[in-house]
Order: sequence, then structure tokens, then C-alpha cells
Amino acid sequence: MLLAQDGHQASDRIHEGITRGIISGAVLSTIFRKPDTIETAMSDLRSINNDALLLLDNEFYINAIVGAEKVGKFNEYPYYSHPLTKKDLSSPFKLGEHIAKTIDYQVEVARLKCVTTPGVVVESFEHTSEAICLSLLSGACEYIADKHANSVDAVYATLVINEQAFSATDTLPSFLDSLTGYDDLKGFYIVIDKTTSPLAYWSNPATLAAMMYIVKTLESNGYEVILGYADVPDLLGLAVGAKAIATGWWDNTSSFSQKKFMNGHGRRNKKYFSPQLLNSIYIDPELQSAKALNLIDKITAGSEFDAELVEDPYDTAWTDRIAILHKWQCMKAVVDDIEAAGSEAEKLQAVEAHIDKSLEVYGELTSAGIKFHPHTGSRKTNAMKQAIAIYKEGVL
Repeated sequence: MLLAQDGHQASDRIHEGITRGIISGAVLSTIFRKPDTIETAMSDLRSINNDALLLLDNEFYINAIVGAEKVGKFNEYPYYSHPLTKKDLSSPFKLGEHIAKTIDYQVEVARLKCVTTPGVVVESFEHTSEAICLSLLSGACEYIADKHANSVDAVYATLVINEQAFSATDTLPSFLDSLTGYDDLKGFYIVIDKTTSPLAYWSNPATLAAMMYIVKTLESNGYEVILGYADVPDLLGLAVGAKAIATGWWDNTSSFSQKKFMNGHGRRNKKYFSPQLLNSIYIDPELQSAKALNLIDKITAGSEFDAELVEDPYDTAWTDRIAILHKWQCMKAVVDDIEAAGSEAEKLQAVEAHIDKSLEVYGELTSAGIKFHPHTGSRKTNAMKQAIAIYKEGVL
């Protein structure tokens, strides 16, 4: 299942995506929406498709991110408490207050039947942040059972985990043991923090394989898994049991980094998502170079969204609306292939067929003289292929 990850000026895009059947729901964000609009936003989206999967990323974790200054509308929420320190989060009394405010807002103000627990970024599975995260999770489950049992239909645990934590696979089993003992959880909303990673997307096949292992373990224990801030590599999560992945239009809604909350920003160059390459590439110069070499059909969809761009990538306007609808449509095609497959092996085989096609086309374009930037080249799909091999051999 493909969801939208909420972002700036998101309403029309999410509405259109659900209406067209390109996405099956959304993860809404407190950064971009005022507290008194969440209930209406959920109702509006539900009116388009009553079966849409809708979740709120309560973003409580921002409170504990050092230096977070760009928090948008989050500071209007009743549980905004930035900056929180580890000392603040080590007090059972204060922890209880934070839990109550976060859950009460979702149930009593936003009128949500499906709620998410508060969490903090888990730096590693032996770091104090892990204990704080588990305390918030346990406390939230107990609070909901005690105060809102008749009002809440489903609870998703928020897990924000630094990618580097997955490097220590010997600590994974005990962490997973801590997560799989909750009978009152519907599932997990998982976000992978790339703040300390070499690149802003999955580039380490070993940590990507570890993520797959976590998804598989949670799914095997009866939990639904939703991967937030997702991109193409997270399709592997779907192949091993995740219910859905949520992706947006800018890099900061398809890959999570704490830097998104810091001051400063750069100029965004227009990108085009190539269904054959399984990657977003620059229109100038990469797509234009393919056009000049008569290779543009090798990397474009030729759909209602990109037909004009394929014809003239030099002067055709590539608006944000068209770009995200196009990306969602292309990613949904892969999602459909995964969901149509039967066993896990067949699902992985379906993804790998797209990966092999991507690497083949990259090779052809590179041989023709097209030069790609590090993050628009084949590194991402190479990491996916290696991750599948590691996962099959055994992560632990």
C-alpha cells in the first residue's frame, strides 16, 4: 500500500492522489497543520475513500531534538515542550504528563480513533534513548487502556530509529523482544533517521537488510508496519511484510533527517522520477542529456503526467503537483507488482526484476556518456540488490 507523507501545501495533492486511486491514504503532520484542522482533514480525506489508511505523525520526538528550530505549527500543539532533556524524560511523573497530553489531544481534540504513541529518536539499541522510547510506549498503552479504552480503535507505536543503530545486529533481538509483547498495539509507525548517515537515503545494504528483518519480525508477530518518510529502497519493506510505505514530494518528505528542523535551506533543482531507473534524476542536465541522445524513452513513462516533458524537457513546466502525482503513479506500479505476488520470495523477486532493469538502463545511459550525480545514479538500486542478498543469507 502506498501512502502520502504530509508536506507543505499538501492538501490538494493528497486529495487528488486518493481520488485518482494513486495513493491509498496519508500520514498527516503536525508541522504543516494546525491542531484544530486535523479532525477536518481526516474527515475530508475519509469522504473521498472511506477505506483510506490515515495516520497522524504526532511528532512528539521533535521535543527532544537538540537545536530544533523549524517546527512549523507543531509549537501550537498542547504537548509541545521543546527543548526536553533526558532528565526531563527520566522522571516518571513528567513522562506521564507528556503521554497524557499527546494522547488526550488525539482523542479529545482531533477525535481520532486511530492514535500514535509519543516517542523519541532511538540513537542505538543500547542508548538511554531506547529506554525512554520504550517507557513512552508502555506508558501510552497503559494510559489509553485506562482512560480511553472505549474511544480508541487502534494504536500504532511511533519508532524513530537512527540508521546507524542497525549496524549492531547483535542488539536487535533484545530490542525486538521488547516490542513484541504488546497485545494492545495494532502496529508500528517506523521512521528511519538518516541524520548521521553518509547519504540522505538508504546507501548501506547491511542496514537496509536489518530494516527488512525488523519489519519481517514485527509482521510475523501479528503487527502492522507502516514505514514513514519512505523512498524506493523501502519498497523492500513491503516485500517482507510491511502494510504500507509513506512518501512525499521533497527530499525531506521521502527521507528523514533531524536537519529538516534546523535553520537554513538550499535551492531545489527540478527532478523527474524515472520508473525505469527507480530514482529521481535532475531534469537539467540528466533528463535533457537523455533527450539529446535520443534515449529519453528509455527512462520515461510517457503517461498523462510526463508526456509533454518527454516531448520537450527544456521548456516544459514541471510543477510540484505534476511531479508528485507522477512519482506516486510510478511507485504504485511497483507496489502493485509486489502485492500481486504470493510468497515473500515471489515479492522479492518482483522487486528485484525492477532493480535489474534499473541497473541495466543505468549501464546503457552511462555508456552513452550521461553523467549522474552520486544521489541520482545507480548507488541506491545497487544497495537494494545487495540488501536482498544479505537478507536471504541471514541478518543476524
